[in-house]
Amino acid sequence: MSEEEMLSAIFAKESTGHLIKKFLVYKLMGSNLFINYSLTGMNLAYKVLGVRATNLAINATVGSLFTSGETIQTLVKDMKALEQNNVYGVANYVVEGLERMDDDFVKGVFDHMMESITA
Repeated sequence: MSEEEMLSAIFAKESTGHLIKKFLVYKLMGSNLFINYSLTGMNLAYKVLGVRATNLAINATVGSLFTSGETIQTLVKDMKALEQNNVYGVANYVVEGLERMDDDFVKGVFDHMMESITA
């Protein structure tokens, strides 16, 4: 299978709108402006727009491309949909959104993930 055929197969089930969204998000994330100021912008959005509106915006853009949502139910739903296309995944808990750093909690999450992988 040629590279062009592989790329075509990978993106064949994607809508044009979703591909445009991916393109724009990837371009944005590759910009120095985003890399240098995204956390500042996110914190400002939380203060100005509130948690609900900011999380909605994140989940509708970057979050929808890189995560399966905020609940186990959305994770299971997405993994089942992917499995129908013979795409399998590994679920984990990401602690980057903690309000404050908690080393014991992060270590507990890491230990649980390692136990899950090796079990």
